[in-house]
Amino acid sequence: MFLKSLELTGFKSFAKRTVLEFEPGITAIVGPNGSGKSNIADSLRWVLGAQSKKAVRGKVSTDVIFSGTSAKPAQSLAEVSLTFNNSAKRLPYDYEEVVVTRRLYRSGDSEYLVNGTKVRLLDLQHAFAVAGIGAENYTVISQGMVDQVLTQSPRDRRSLFEEAAGVRRFFLKRDEARRKLSETETNLGRVNDVLRELSPRLKSLRRQAEALAKRSEVEAKLKEARTAHFGHRYRELAAGRREVTAKHEEAGKEFAKLGSELKQLTAEVDELRKSQQGLTLNKLLDGRNGLRDQREKLQEKLNAVTTTREVAKTTGERAQAQLRQLKNRLEHLAKAEQSAGTEAVTVEGAAITSLVAKLEELEQALFAKASPQELTDLAAVAVKQARALRRSGTNQAGFQKERDVLTDQLAELEAELKKTESSIKDAETEITGLTNERKHLDIKLEALEQKIAAEQQKSFGETGELTKREKVLRDKQRTHDSYRTELSELNLELAKLETRLDDLAREAKSKLGNEFPPADETELPSAELGTEEKITKLEQRLLEMGGIDPEVTAEHKEVEERHGFLTAQVEDLTKAKSDLGKVIRELEHKSRTLFTEAFEKINTEFGVYFEKLFGGGQAELKLVELQSGDGEEGDEDSAAAKNRTVEYGIEIKAVPPGKRLKNLAQLSGGERTLTSNALLFAILAVNPSPFVMLDEVDAALDEANTGRFATTVAELAERTQFVVVTHNRETMRASKMLYGVSMDSTGVSTMLSLKLPDAEKVAGSKKVAA
Repeated sequence: MFLKSLELTGFKSFAKRTVLEFEPGITAIVGPNGSGKSNIADSLRWVLGAQSKKAVRGKVSTDVIFSGTSAKPAQSLAEVSLTFNNSAKRLPYDYEEVVVTRRLYRSGDSEYLVNGTKVRLLDLQHAFAVAGIGAENYTVISQGMVDQVLTQSPRDRRSLFEEAAGVRRFFLKRDEARRKLSETETNLGRVNDVLRELSPRLKSLRRQAEALAKRSEVEAKLKEARTAHFGHRYRELAAGRREVTAKHEEAGKEFAKLGSELKQLTAEVDELRKSQQGLTLNKLLDGRNGLRDQREKLQEKLNAVTTTREVAKTTGERAQAQLRQLKNRLEHLAKAEQSAGTEAVTVEGAAITSLVAKLEELEQALFAKASPQELTDLAAVAVKQARALRRSGTNQAGFQKERDVLTDQLAELEAELKKTESSIKDAETEITGLTNERKHLDIKLEALEQKIAAEQQKSFGETGELTKREKVLRDKQRTHDSYRTELSELNLELAKLETRLDDLAREAKSKLGNEFPPADETELPSAELGTEEKITKLEQRLLEMGGIDPEVTAEHKEVEERHGFLTAQVEDLTKAKSDLGKVIRELEHKSRTLFTEAFEKINTEFGVYFEKLFGGGQAELKLVELQSGDGEEGDEDSAAAKNRTVEYGIEIKAVPPGKRLKNLAQLSGGERTLTSNALLFAILAVNPSPFVMLDEVDAALDEANTGRFATTVAELAERTQFVVVTHNRETMRASKMLYGVSMDSTGVSTMLSLKLPDAEKVAGSKKVAA
């Protein structure tokens, strides 16, 4: 795994999109003071998730957004992206290349993205911890941080070594487990409270569910009867529709065939007439053809209006039947309601009101101590069931509900019937007008036929071939008209069947839901089960059983499941408490083991690198015991004293060659830098980070020490990728690529890049040429 590129847009002095590409090894970033070099290090910390404003040298979060200059307007957002080669899968993402992006808008809104998909910072931090990189550890080391590691307390210094040992991810898991355990214990008490409140309600619902079970039996029988009734009726009507449709198709084919023959025959007859008769007769014949076309169109319109009227009549008959049925049901409902009485309702209503008040007290208590999510999961169940009980009320409420439904249906049917009657009346008026119009056309056509006959007799008498053809034409016309009449009647019959099927389907779906219509292969109950008499009796039985809230079964099931779920939760949470404790102990043991092993290795390497950088001397790390706990000093018998845990800090001892120093404060600036670098190199030798940025950590070193520093970095670069912000020539010489940072007159940082091996080849070739 290595860093492929860093892209900045609108970040601090990098107003324009700037891309730095990296390769394994060492990349140096150079430039004069104030050019924006350290902004690159800040951008790396920022995109890795740094939350401290000081870490990126700002006072407020939006300080990282380019604020503008006199020549360049301010940007609306800052964006930094890191692209990793993830072929080794150190980052826990299933991508060969991973692009991590952080954006911040001037509004203060921010977002993190991985390959363009938004992610949580917590998840991203965990991924970085797995890969051994992050904003808070030794991935980005600045000059100030180099000295800070020497001035930190033993306790604060420990976090650096925890990162180096790779145990931070275990600590994250441990802390998450502790948080969950605390939440679990809190929720466990609240779940028990809810269970105590649910138990009485569950008992009540069980009694109501038993009553509903008997009603469900009747409802099942009623459903079976309705299924048989509607199913057999539907199949009968569907069979009739198929039969009429087949007749219609057959008649339509004959009608179309005759129409084609008539068209051809008419053309032949007209040609004969034109060749044998005068201009007057031809005009009469053209007039007759025009009248025939008018009559045919008028007849088609008359047929359509007649079909509309018949369909409306069928709809009206169905509405009248349903109207009578609804009125009968309302009468039965009134009788059942009257027999139920109201005295029991008053007593039960008082009990319900009392229970609702009690449950509302619970609601207030829950609001006082529960989080919004817990209220959604827990408190809503006490409150919801109480309000459902109030809604269901008594049988009286059920009667009222059914009466309201029937009344609404009655009003809808009355409105539909009124609309249908109006449609029928309008259709009959139109039919009368069309019939009269057709009669007038028939009279005109008959008179014209007489004139044509007289003209033919006058001019030629009866001619053989024309007379024969006209007779054939008249015969075919009569046959064609008879098929037209048949098709009209079949259309009317089909429309009636479609209307009856639609009405039946609508009525059946209102009773049976989406289970209608049945498929042809579906086996239906016996038709004897679906007589109207049996359906009426079953409906009457349901009315007599009273208006029981149909939601009781669903509510009972919901409460039963909720009660069972919460009971199981109590068991699960109790077990989880034990399991989490075991997990926490295992994580702590593993963390201690890894930490101890890593610490010993780092201590050894620290001595090696210290001696290498200083050319001698001694350095070592020591674990020092720290006491923490809540017990009072000397009170060894107290519970708090028994719970006191042992923590460790880290001390650093370093003595350059030829000196006797008692503490780190006596080191010079260069010695402090070399000591800190020796510790950093030791950590990287034991637990190599995929990449490290060093921000002017060699600034305090002289030329000789810089050489040793650069040599050591070059050795480590075989396992760790380095990006070094530097002013030193020796460090630059060790680099494969050099980036130069400058700031133009507009106050914007710009980049220049140079690959040193390429530059050396060019320089060598020029020297040879010279």
